[in-house]
Amino acid sequence: AYTMLITFIGLAVCVFSFFYLRFDKFGWEFFVIATITLGIGSRISVGIKYSRASISVSDVFTFLIFLLYGTFPAVILSAVEAYFSSSRHTVKRSFRFFNSGVIAISFFISFQTTEFMWGSIENLSKQGITTQIMLSSLTAVFCYYVINIFLIVCSSILRFKQSFYEIWKEHYIWMFVPFLASGSLALVSANMIQHLGFPSFLLVLPIVGILYFTYQSHQEKLEAVTSQAEQTEKHLVEMSESEERFRSAFSNAPIGIGLISTEGKWLQANESLCNIFGVSEAEILSKSLNEFVHPKDILNFLTDIGGVIQGMQKLFQAELRYYNQKGEEIWTQTSISRLNDAENSRLICQIQDITAKHQAEEKLRYDASYDSLTELTNRAVFMQQLNKSVIRAGDENQYKFAVIFVDLDKFKLVNDSIGHTVGDKLLVAVAKRLKKCLPADCTLARFGSDEFLILLDEDIEVEKLTLLVEEIQKQVNLVYGIAGQEISITSSIGVVYYDDTHHTAEDVLRDADTALHIAKTQGRSRYVFFDEQLREKAVSQMRLEKDLQRAVERNEFYLVYQPIIALADKKIVGFEALIRWNHPQIGFVSPLDFISIAEENGAIVKIGKFVLDEACRQMRIWQNAFSDDFPLTMSVNVSAKQLLKKQLLTEVLEIFEKYQIAPNQVKLEITESVIVENSDAVISILKQFRAMGVKLSMDDFGTGYSSLSYLHKLPINTLKIDRSFVSQMTEETESAEIVKTIVLLAKNLHLDIVAEGIETAEQHQILRDLGCEFGQGYHFSKPLNVEDATDFINDSFASFHKPFTDAIQEQPSLYLEH
Repeated sequence: AYTMLITFIGLAVCVFSFFYLRFDKFGWEFFVIATITLGIGSRISVGIKYSRASISVSDVFTFLIFLLYGTFPAVILSAVEAYFSSSRHTVKRSFRFFNSGVIAISFFISFQTTEFMWGSIENLSKQGITTQIMLSSLTAVFCYYVINIFLIVCSSILRFKQSFYEIWKEHYIWMFVPFLASGSLALVSANMIQHLGFPSFLLVLPIVGILYFTYQSHQEKLEAVTSQAEQTEKHLVEMSESEERFRSAFSNAPIGIGLISTEGKWLQANESLCNIFGVSEAEILSKSLNEFVHPKDILNFLTDIGGVIQGMQKLFQAELRYYNQKGEEIWTQTSISRLNDAENSRLICQIQDITAKHQAEEKLRYDASYDSLTELTNRAVFMQQLNKSVIRAGDENQYKFAVIFVDLDKFKLVNDSIGHTVGDKLLVAVAKRLKKCLPADCTLARFGSDEFLILLDEDIEVEKLTLLVEEIQKQVNLVYGIAGQEISITSSIGVVYYDDTHHTAEDVLRDADTALHIAKTQGRSRYVFFDEQLREKAVSQMRLEKDLQRAVERNEFYLVYQPIIALADKKIVGFEALIRWNHPQIGFVSPLDFISIAEENGAIVKIGKFVLDEACRQMRIWQNAFSDDFPLTMSVNVSAKQLLKKQLLTEVLEIFEKYQIAPNQVKLEITESVIVENSDAVISILKQFRAMGVKLSMDDFGTGYSSLSYLHKLPINTLKIDRSFVSQMTEETESAEIVKTIVLLAKNLHLDIVAEGIETAEQHQILRDLGCEFGQGYHFSKPLNVEDATDFINDSFASFHKPFTDAIQEQPSLYLEH
């Protein structure tokens, strides 16, 4: 009855938690943690001797889910994990459901109590490791311990008829320790994820694995030693009773056992010992133990074994390396003690081969420190070395160092066009070339997919460093012969010298990354040294990045509208809505300075929604003035992140409904690079917009590198010729031929054509003669504010609409609202 009651309550708790789940909060990070919890966490636990307690990795991930996502997902995940982990110990479903119910109830009450006392744990977790979050975590751990132990002990009382205190003291008194350890590790992991990003948590997993397997190995070794000692004691007792029984046990023992004199001479060896060394018993007896010991271990061995021979200690035990007959290195667990016989002049030696286990441990350590593909130092080890250099530079005024950040340009194209196998081989080839360029004492690491970091741990002159960087770029940029193909790739490089402004390794890495970013924006295949000017620019960029997040709410953005003109008769056909930022302290901020930042930090999604909403609102105002047959279209730029957002289609429909805008009056402009880099996903989304009736335009056409191969597949209405071709265009230039080709291509595909950046009458005439239909640029009008754009419309429509000025006089507040 008690089992069924707990199971039913646990099920009710899970159902209750499920209905309060917020699935929109779950990103890929949540599912990674959940997968690790269910697939690995429950299988890894460290038992505490003389107790039923154990430290389970799944407890760590449950507390971590609670800290990052709240009570309800943590309760459901813990219940599911408890059910499956119980299946490893019993086939009874009733016990599995009971165990799952206990866990669900314990976590639910504990977490709800914690949030009732301290507030939202998610918000506390985001503030870092504060006193409040530590106290709230301790509250959760303590409550979980009390409730969990209470429910389990009650079950034991009903089953075994013992008192509560007896059961608790005998089996569960130490359970609080593993719970506290799990909660503490979860708190540290949550803080790393909140402040360093989720990849930092993934870097911790191999370290946790190393600690776990090292501990397990240590436990196994202790158990092996204990077992050996028990066997030895048993053998000694048996030997005193029967020499024949001792000989039988000695010969048939599964581990290597031998008798040696106090001088180290072998006196007797069993078959297992002969197999370990790969020699016969006669060969063993002809040598001393010292002759088998590895030279690197012999000194410590002789020092420690002396204590046993002199009676200062009863037992010598250690990991020792030996050589077998083939000269191969053998790792063993060796135990040597005195044989308590009448002569008292012999030692018994027990040797267990642990070579395979040691090799597995070494591989684990290697994988935690090195990149498996290139065999270079990995990110974690590089950061450790960089931290040491920063600390040393802070202590020694004369010590300086430099960091070089190398990034392969457009490496993604190699993977996408040729395949990841070739891409991996290319990375290995690049790593080998980098090694040849660098001094032997520097640190070279693979930092990311196609990123390499170099730490020059010496004071190197600027001229020599420049030559080294140029040599690196030269070698990386040479053609590679891989899988029967010739592959060319370039690299961008950022370089930073340590100075007094760098207090941490992250400071140095940040400046190197800034220099690399500038190198890429300058056209790629460049190198840039970080200096004070770049530092000021980086500080300014950080300020803009911070202010961008709140600029929309503070109404600091506004739109200007550049007319799009029919080149044949110079009549207006629409506008392009362009974003502008009036910063309260700085003043006007150019889109060239903040759009790229917004793209990187994700603020572009919120900004893009504002632009679309504001442009449609202004369209509605103009339509009210000119009636619903207002013939103009409004072009709005859409970013890659905004386009790939799942909710974009719904948001656009809501805005159209809000302002009663017909879909064919709005034209979404997508840059060519967005389409090239995300072709399959983008084409699917564009088709949905086209089906709605929204017009689509490819902006900056001609600046990409592979769009012609799929241009006919795109559901677009318009091609916009990039201003870089128009600005250099005369009748004799190559740009004119390029424009002519684009115009011909568009006509064959039945697409409209808009030329950007028309600044002279000559450019206007050439484009019109080539058959280009529409254009925009300073030759016709600069981007206009609302009032000037209204006047422009009024002037353009004066011949076939009632003058707009009359409407303004009737309701000025409606049409000039901004």
